[in-house]
Amino acid sequence: MTGALSTGMVGLLAGRKIVVDAGHGGHDGGAQGVTGLREKDANLDIAQRLRDDLKAQGASVIMTRDDDTFVSLQGRCDIANEADADIFVSVHNNAWTNPAKNGTEAYQAREASEASKALTRNISRHMDADLPTQGRGIFQAGFYVLRHTQMPAVLCEIAYVSNTGDEALLKTTEFREQAAQAIADGVVDYFQKTEQPASGEVLSLDPETEGYLLSKQ
Repeated sequence: MTGALSTGMVGLLAGRKIVVDAGHGGHDGGAQGVTGLREKDANLDIAQRLRDDLKAQGASVIMTRDDDTFVSLQGRCDIANEADADIFVSVHNNAWTNPAKNGTEAYQAREASEASKALTRNISRHMDADLPTQGRGIFQAGFYVLRHTQMPAVLCEIAYVSNTGDEALLKTTEFREQAAQAIADGVVDYFQKTEQPASGEVLSLDPETEGYLLSKQ
């Protein structure tokens, strides 16, 4: 992998405040894999690895949950908004009624800000390039945590637990770390391509679309 973190550079995220959201938790298990993998468990493990990768680059990281605890959707947004975070990154895994459906996706709000679009495409590019899953690109969705957070936000669907191949990958430590690092590399790229105006609003310096945009199938 040739992402920003793999170059050995340190402190690229110094001064940045990032909220990492491990989807589901507690009584909300999320999707369940074909051999029993619980989405909430995979989400938390990847989110914790992402936290460590981001902190290694100097970021201040706030977790919406750091154990098997239920946190409401509004509660997750409140954590991010009250912290006045720079970005919000939500970690999930997908499921579909057709077990053949597989791959990695990144989601932005249907009316996403330019900063959210920039964050999403940088992370999507790294996930698609660096993970052994099918890279499915960027989708739009009305997810609550994307609509009610006040900073650039992205929701990452690492793989499909309903697909036997994807679930097998998700069960491995190697893949979970690859997923965390790919997201972290995308975060580094995002901040390297943005400036922070006095108003506090993050604006993208690169308006060109990277990757592709699909509608949810």
